[in-house]
Amino acid sequence: MNLLLWQPIVRKALEEGIEISAGPIPGARLRQLIARYAADANLSFPPDPDSTFSSFLDHFQDLLFVQRRPGHDMLVVPGDRVALLSATKDTPQSAVLRRDLFEALTIIPKEGAAGPLYIRSSDSVFWPMPGIETPADAVVLPFSTRDLALEDRREFVAQTRSKELRTSLETSLTHSKPLHSFSEAVRAHGLAREWHQFRLGKLLERLKRWSEEKAVPWRTVWFLESEQVATQSLGTAPGPTGASNVQDFFAALAVVLKEGDLARISIPLDLVAKAWSQRS
Repeated sequence: MNLLLWQPIVRKALEEGIEISAGPIPGARLRQLIARYAADANLSFPPDPDSTFSSFLDHFQDLLFVQRRPGHDMLVVPGDRVALLSATKDTPQSAVLRRDLFEALTIIPKEGAAGPLYIRSSDSVFWPMPGIETPADAVVLPFSTRDLALEDRREFVAQTRSKELRTSLETSLTHSKPLHSFSEAVRAHGLAREWHQFRLGKLLERLKRWSEEKAVPWRTVWFLESEQVATQSLGTAPGPTGASNVQDFFAALAVVLKEGDLARISIPLDLVAKAWSQRS
């Protein structure tokens, strides 16, 4: 397959698909658009009759991003507009970043401490520790900083329509512990889902940009469906996860998972008893 011939066709299909869908493009619609533009260029589509549409799109990872959804049609967006996935009504309720990556992108390392690394060979996150050798294929991840975290929250506040809500959220960022007070304010005002959507878009953009800059192939397992999140082990976090970060992660789960999904998460009985005894 001559990619030079197909790239402009895929690019045109993406542009029209985004305009028609006003958001992520369903795979079936994108396939129709590509087939139409290919016919206009006197090209046979698919170029390889034995290949799947998904494998065809894999040739254009520099142009697009695919969210594969088991049991549902895939969603496709231009590679430079990954945040669109967090704006669709389906994605925020059904998907979340894999836990180790979520932590790597949101935990703020202590001053002087090394940030998290991605290990290519094992598709895992590694937190450098004294006396432990760093794997040779480690790549620095785009970890968060206090300034970056505050910048994201200010941007979220700025797009909040209600002046009263903006004022309350802005005030929360002036406290001695602004990140914690902001989280409390978001929950108090019922904005947890909106904040999750916004932050998910930011994290996806950073992860996508990092994967391109570091030549790390994007893996579909980084962006999980709620069913996958509910069945993965939540007790094997690989890093220096502080209490607030664990709470953030579980708060994110509470936003994106349905009651049936949450019911499938196994919790040790001693923790259930502890939580029950502390009820007010």
